[in-house]
Amino acid sequence: MSFLDPDFPADERSICEVTRKGVIYKGAAVNDVVAWRRLKDLQSFQKATDGKQHVRLFEDGIEAADINQGQLGNCGLLSALACLATRPGGVEELFLTPEYNEEGRYQLRLWDRARKQFREITIDDRIPVWKENGLPCFARPNGNEAWVLLLEKAVAKWAGGYDQLRGGHASWWLQALTGHYTCVFALGSKYGPNRAAGEDRAAWRWLRQELGDKVGALSYREDDPNKFFTQEEMFMAAEYHLSIGNLVAAASEGASDSTHLEGVVRNHAYTVLAARLVAAAAPPPPAADGAAPGGQQQQQQQRSLMMVQVRNPHGSGGREWTGDWSDTSPLWGQHPEVGGWVAAALAYTPPSAAAPGTPTDGCFWMNWPDFARHFHNLIFCCAKGFDYVDEEGAGSPRVFQDSAFPHDHTSLGPDFKLALAAGRSVAGPELDSSGSVVWLRLRDLAAAETFRVGARGLKLFAGGGTHPDDIDGGSGGLMVAAACLANRPGVVEELFLSGSEYRSDGEYQLRLFDPAGLMAAPPSPSPGAVGAVGVAAAAAAGGSSGGGGGAQLVTIDDWIPCFGAGFAAAGRPLTGTRILGAEVWVLLLEKAVAKFVGSYRKLRDCLVPWALAALSGQYTCMLTWQPDKQRWRREELSFKPGEPGSCGRKWAAGDSALIGSDELFGTFATQLLLGCCIAAETDREDVATEATGLAKARYYSVLDARCVKVGGQDVRLIKLRDPARTHEWKGDWSDTSALWDAQPEVAAELEFQREPAAVAAAQNGGDGAADAGPAAAASTAALPGWGMRRDGAFWMPWQDFLTHFRKAAACGNSLRGAARPWAASEEELQRAARKLQRLRAALKKRAEHEALEESRHQEEEVID
Repeated sequence: MSFLDPDFPADERSICEVTRKGVIYKGAAVNDVVAWRRLKDLQSFQKATDGKQHVRLFEDGIEAADINQGQLGNCGLLSALACLATRPGGVEELFLTPEYNEEGRYQLRLWDRARKQFREITIDDRIPVWKENGLPCFARPNGNEAWVLLLEKAVAKWAGGYDQLRGGHASWWLQALTGHYTCVFALGSKYGPNRAAGEDRAAWRWLRQELGDKVGALSYREDDPNKFFTQEEMFMAAEYHLSIGNLVAAASEGASDSTHLEGVVRNHAYTVLAARLVAAAAPPPPAADGAAPGGQQQQQQQRSLMMVQVRNPHGSGGREWTGDWSDTSPLWGQHPEVGGWVAAALAYTPPSAAAPGTPTDGCFWMNWPDFARHFHNLIFCCAKGFDYVDEEGAGSPRVFQDSAFPHDHTSLGPDFKLALAAGRSVAGPELDSSGSVVWLRLRDLAAAETFRVGARGLKLFAGGGTHPDDIDGGSGGLMVAAACLANRPGVVEELFLSGSEYRSDGEYQLRLFDPAGLMAAPPSPSPGAVGAVGVAAAAAAGGSSGGGGGAQLVTIDDWIPCFGAGFAAAGRPLTGTRILGAEVWVLLLEKAVAKFVGSYRKLRDCLVPWALAALSGQYTCMLTWQPDKQRWRREELSFKPGEPGSCGRKWAAGDSALIGSDELFGTFATQLLLGCCIAAETDREDVATEATGLAKARYYSVLDARCVKVGGQDVRLIKLRDPARTHEWKGDWSDTSALWDAQPEVAAELEFQREPAAVAAAQNGGDGAADAGPAAAASTAALPGWGMRRDGAFWMPWQDFLTHFRKAAACGNSLRGAARPWAASEEELQRAARKLQRLRAALKKRAEHEALEESRHQEEEVID
């Protein structure tokens, strides 16, 4: 049954006014030219080989080319979307519903500027199309990706109708999409010192403006000289912010977007994709007669160019700049020695060198003086505020305290107790009055050696993103599930709706799911669907705005319950979760789940399957070894609302639900590649811990499963991780195994590197921190209060896994109803592999940039 959104109906009330072939249609007349169709019925989507519509929410990544503008003059919104598409994961994290679904119900989140938090928007998938040709009226999809149409509809509902998207400043849409600080720089003769500069635009300065209280409203001060920026300073700001992942857009001059000047559409919003200062190359060789080369050529070669890459949101076939350094500019070919090094520096292939008939893509390069001649607004959307102003001034100076999850014993749980000396324990209000529990902000939890004062000291995510090694929180189910998700680039970051940066105000919003609804059959649409007002109220209260397994927003502060004075662990989190380096996302995720279920106490009993479902929002099942069948059988699960420690299980009927050990390995290898999360539990009876190193009845996160060649034979290996980092495998292919040295090609293929603790253990003949020795302890001096500890991750042979593990929790929608979960089409596997490769490459790039920024920051500290 299809979901129909009663709060944003498929009729003229959601459009109000539209223009078709020069005729304006208002009110009920809109229905004369506009119809509404579901995504699967749109002719825009190409049909698969079986003749069925092949609709996907996302396909092969997000890029600006996915966006094409339709009839509505919403270039500001589409320019903002094109900006966001340049940031890995930026668009995906807006979708609380991560996949296409037949029900047609989607949840997205957008930033509420007035409330200073994200709110949830629920829409159906009915899209307005022209009756004449069946094409979408507004944004147009590129290929079979539906995200542009759905995101545009969500913004339309948020704004009050599709007609409200007409025009509109890109700055507002950027902030609505990201929640980040956004400002505008304006260039005009009417501002301050520009009045005395006459028509010399090169001498004009850009004036910084702030967003007002209404859409499109801006405020500024002309009497403050610090608000004005020279042309060179403005270019440097664009270059810097684009290089660190912030978003930049621009608006052209003019009164009507029906005209253009030199290919630049007037009164039109554009996306700024890149800014590069192209330094002069070495002087050309002397002329044949020994004379110096001619004046103009050498002069042109020795100057630096401030180059900007811009994109028209009209996309493919859209108008492009036709002046100097445009796609059709003769400058690329007139002086190859100049055009050659400019093209090389920009990693750009002029169309003359591209394949014949290559269509325009809406992207072009231009020199900064030409840019300043055609564009009068430059918009910056910055995660940490604009670099040239104080970050505290750019953000909110308040410190958020969540009254719905107070800093006292009620948030710990009614049966939470702390053991004291002499067998006594403390509980209830006495936890507060005795000082046994104190609540500390994240910035107060960290040692001075670890967190430096300043914006760069505190990090939500470090090392380019999340890694399983970020987690050191005991062996509880939540930590096992968190490590599984952290193994997938960008997945954990998508849970943090408030952004990927540490927030000085301490307010965070996360997305979680109710496993009780997820495991049920696909829910029917609720007749009382929550509208925008109800959603906003629920979000403000930090609670749920939906049910039936849908995404739910959880608002938290960054105060963490810690041991009070008198305890050996004074000042450390009660849960035992540690801060690794300067990264704090694990503690915040833990707190969000605690609030989600009602108390920290409930986290102690959290089951791995429940945690996987709650964090991912996807179908979860169990695969359990049956000795009598010598097979693994699937178990269907059911959960109770708010009870992470309770789980109902039901055997899947029939022998078709049985999986052999070979098929189980194939299932692990295939489903991990497709994006599933898997965790496995060791035997509850005996795993010979002393000999194997494994802990009894403990869940380990499954990180990888590979088949490698050893001596011409296929060898199956599986990679696991102990969240407590205390019990690692000791046998073949363990971290200390000599097989890695004997088979370096396998080590290279699996990107295996021994961790320092394993090297120390091998050198000292031991296997843990106690045997690491003084040399090893010295190598971890950078981690205050820590000894040499293992990272918990290891490889082991598949046959040994089968000997010691008896259960596996598997989480992923690709498993639901799959009779052969180990099988997938080659096309599907290749698509998944390409996506994973892109995500890991983006993570590596961010990590390298982060390391470079940190190095520069340290150099600045030394200089100071």
